[in-house]
Amino acid sequence: MKKDIAAQEAKILKHLQSIQKHLGLSVEVTLVPDFDWEGIVACLKDNQTFDNKTGQVWERSLGYLSKNIEKLSKDEMSREAVVALWTTGQIRLIFCPDAREKLNWKASPSPKSWDERFVDGVLEITCIKPTLAEDQIGKWIESHL
Repeated sequence: MKKDIAAQEAKILKHLQSIQKHLGLSVEVTLVPDFDWEGIVACLKDNQTFDNKTGQVWERSLGYLSKNIEKLSKDEMSREAVVALWTTGQIRLIFCPDAREKLNWKASPSPKSWDERFVDGVLEITCIKPTLAEDQIGKWIESHL
C-alpha cells in the first residue's frame, strides 16, 4: 500500500495544485490530516481489482476531480460558490462499503459511485463503489451549491 501511494505522490500533488489554481482558492488544497488510508485499504482489499492499488485509485480520483472542477470553474458564479463553501481547502476521501445505507440511498441497477458534499469547509467525497475509471467524481458538486 505505502509503496503504491508513494509512487503516485507527485501526480497527487499536481492534481491538488491544479484544483487550487482553477478555483483560485486562497488556501492550499490538501488531504485532511487524519486521512484514513487504512480504512481505504480495508475497503479495497475485498476487491482483487483494487488490492494494492490504493495510490492509483486516489490519484485517478483526484485527476477526475480536477478535470470536473476545471469545467465547473468556467462559470464564475459556480466557482465563487465553491470557494465560499470550501474554506479549508481540505479533502476527505471516504471509501465506505456501507455508504449506500448511511446515505439512505435505495438500491438501483446503476447507482452513482461517488457523493460529494461540503462539511464544515471540508470537501467530503464518499466512494460507494470504487473504480479506476470513474469520471463522475466532482460532477455532483454543483448540485450542492
